[in-house]
This record gives sequence, C-alpha cells and structure tokens, in this order.
Amino acid sequence: MLTPRLSDSGRSTLIIDSGASSHMVPHRSWFQTYQPLHPPHLVTLGDNSEAHAIGIGIVSLLSHVSGQTFEIVLSNVLLIPEFQILLISMNWLASASLSTSFPANSNVCYVRKDKNTVLVANHRNSLYHARVTPNDQKEAAHVTVDVNLLHRRMGHISIGRIEHMVKCGQL
Repeated sequence: MLTPRLSDSGRSTLIIDSGASSHMVPHRSWFQTYQPLHPPHLVTLGDNSEAHAIGIGIVSLLSHVSGQTFEIVLSNVLLIPEFQILLISMNWLASASLSTSFPANSNVCYVRKDKNTVLVANHRNSLYHARVTPNDQKEAAHVTVDVNLLHRRMGHISIGRIEHMVKCGQL
C-alpha cells in the first residue's frame, strides 16, 4: 500500500482514482459528520487486498490553487483506519458536480467546480497525486458533562447507551 506523507501542517497526499468505488480516508478526525457501519463493510482494493470500512460520512478538504483556497466537500466517504492513503473516486466527484480533465500531452489532472479549478493533481508512478489539508474546523463545542446529568436529561436511557453514543461520535 502507499503511505501518505503528513507534514506538520496536516497536509496529506490524495490519490485520484478512476477505479475507486468510494472515497476512502484513514483518519476519523477528518470527518465533519460520521456514522459507524455495523457490521463493518468489507472493501476490496485494486491490488485485491481487503480492508474494513468502519464508518461513513462527510469530509471537508482544503485545496490551494494559484494562491486561492478552495473547500472540497466529499460525501459518502468511508473510514478505513488501516488504509494508508486518501483515495478519491472520480465517479463520486462527478456525482458531486465536480469535473475532471486530463489535457493531452500533460501529466496533470484538473478538478473543476463550474469554471474554477479547485484541485490540481500531478501524475507520478501511474497515479494522480494532489496535496490537501483536512478542514477540521468543526462547528461543535467539546465540553465535559456528567454522565448522570445526560442520563436524566435524555429520558433516563441507560448509562451504557450513553457511553456507546459517545464512543460512536453521536454525543
């Protein structure tokens, strides 16, 4: 498998893949919304190896093109913790109203939204690589709350259920 190069700024290499059936990322912290998959979904990769997707949701990425920053919001992204790369499905890009183009005699893939180029990927080792930063600016506040208070305020559901909801990112 390929290994991403994460710098101190959190930037990661993303691979644009025409054969990928889904977007896939290895980091739970990148998700804006997240739903656990029970049971985990078995995914077969291009080299016929298998991995388990344990969740699905929305991931927001920041791309920098010609001095401008663009937000790329991807839905139906699979979380595969043992995965080593950020894989973007060209098919799902099209369903998100993003177009891809591969100019003749060029080693570049352009991803466009309307007339704006929002991502540029360079061809290396038979794959198209781009640099992105996860947009981890979540609109949620993190506070410590007593589990007994949650138990009372949530209609006296079990403490175990509350702990499960926290573990799954629902609270």
